[in-house]
Amino acid sequence: MRTGPSGGRRLALAALAAAPFLARAQARPRRRVALVGFAVMFEGDKGLEAVARELARRGYADGRQVEIARLVVPAVLEEEQGRGFEYLKPRIENLVVPAKPDVIVTVGSIMTKAVSLVVSDVPIVGSIADPVDMGVAKSLARPGGNVTGVANGARESALKTMEFMKALVPRLARVAILHEGERGRRMAALVAGFYAEAARTLGLEPVMVASIDPAVLLRELKALPAKRVQAALVAWAGGDPAEMAREALAAGLPLVGQNEDLVEAGMLASYSSVQPAFIPAMAAAVEQVLRGGDPATIPFQFPQQFRFVINRRTANALKLAVPADLLLRADRVIE
Repeated sequence: MRTGPSGGRRLALAALAAAPFLARAQARPRRRVALVGFAVMFEGDKGLEAVARELARRGYADGRQVEIARLVVPAVLEEEQGRGFEYLKPRIENLVVPAKPDVIVTVGSIMTKAVSLVVSDVPIVGSIADPVDMGVAKSLARPGGNVTGVANGARESALKTMEFMKALVPRLARVAILHEGERGRRMAALVAGFYAEAARTLGLEPVMVASIDPAVLLRELKALPAKRVQAALVAWAGGDPAEMAREALAAGLPLVGQNEDLVEAGMLASYSSVQPAFIPAMAAAVEQVLRGGDPATIPFQFPQQFRFVINRRTANALKLAVPADLLLRADRVIE
């Protein structure tokens, strides 16, 4: 009686039959994810490395399921500041095009917008103040282009910030908005515009103070009380926040910051989204793209966490009585 192939022969035949499939599997390249940003954007728990860690947690580890390229954009030179996005475009192009990524990840409005101006045929997942106003999406629900990710709720947090300012400062009528939105600094002007719009919505008169020179902003800050301005807000500005806080306090002027770091430096209060909360949403969008999703149809997500912070020491120095309900609503009170 004849029998089938021996065990060794069966294994050899099976291996031979599987060889084309194995060869194809080995030849299939890993999908390449490019993390693009300034060096500082790779640091801490809210940057690009945090996105890479979250991707690994979701099963997309560097060197295994994906290949991650870390593309560090050279820092901006002093003489290049104020030139809009133009100074970034050649640097990004020189980094990104040779890398041939399958998906690009960015953080921050400036970098996301700049990358979108250079790359139109690769999906981009980024965090950005307002995708529609910045021209990277037709709508939040259906972006319609190659950019998706997280809209950081800048317009909504601006309105909430103004509401808190009005509750903190009795009889508030005129509020100054300090920002760098001149000479091509479109992002600063955009964010400052959100605060101005919020002020008008609440019946307040916004007084815009714009300069790319921190010394000019500081000088203007000192002069605000003489212009019948009762409070000020730092929307997007450089300079030493602690120095700004000291000068505002010396002038008896309540000064609100855009984020918690400025309140720690001595400003009165802030209301802002919690940036580490962006990371899971960013990684989820990258995963959708890697699975074949079209960024044109992947909705932008909103941050799920916001923090309201009050510096009670500053309030006491300004002789402001913080309403009890605001203290209860605060996520943090600096005593």
